[in-house]
Amino acid sequence: MSHMMYVELKRYIPRTVKRVITIGSSCWIGEVDYSTVLKYPHERGVETDRLQTEYKIFTVLCKNARIIGLKDCTGDGLYLECAVNNDIYDYLTNDPTVWRQQKLKWCRQAIEAVALQVFQCPRSSRPR
Repeated sequence: MSHMMYVELKRYIPRTVKRVITIGSSCWIGEVDYSTVLKYPHERGVETDRLQTEYKIFTVLCKNARIIGLKDCTGDGLYLECAVNNDIYDYLTNDPTVWRQQKLKWCRQAIEAVALQVFQCPRSSRPR
C-alpha cells in the first residue's frame, strides 16, 4: 500500500511578483525584481506561522555574507535577497566548470556558516 498523498495546489501570484521561480514544500518563490524574491505560502493566509518562524530566525541570526539577506516581512511573505546564481542545485549540477574539490570546499563553508551563526548569537536571543 502506498502512503503517498496528492495535493492540488492552485497557484496565486501576489501583485509584487513578476513570475514564479520555484516551489518548496510549503511556499512559492517568486521574482520581484533583479535583486529581490518573495517567499510566500502555497495558499494565501495558510501556514503563515512557518514564515513567521523563519522571519524570527532571520532577525536573530547575525549578518553573514554566506546567508541570503532578509529585506522585509509583510502579509504577503518574506522578501529576500535574490541568490546570484539562482538556486544552488541548478548551479552545481549544470555548471561543468565547478570542480569536485570546489564543491567540497563550498559544502564545508556552508557547514561553517551554520555553526558560526549558532555559536555567535547571544544565548538570550536564540529562539526557544
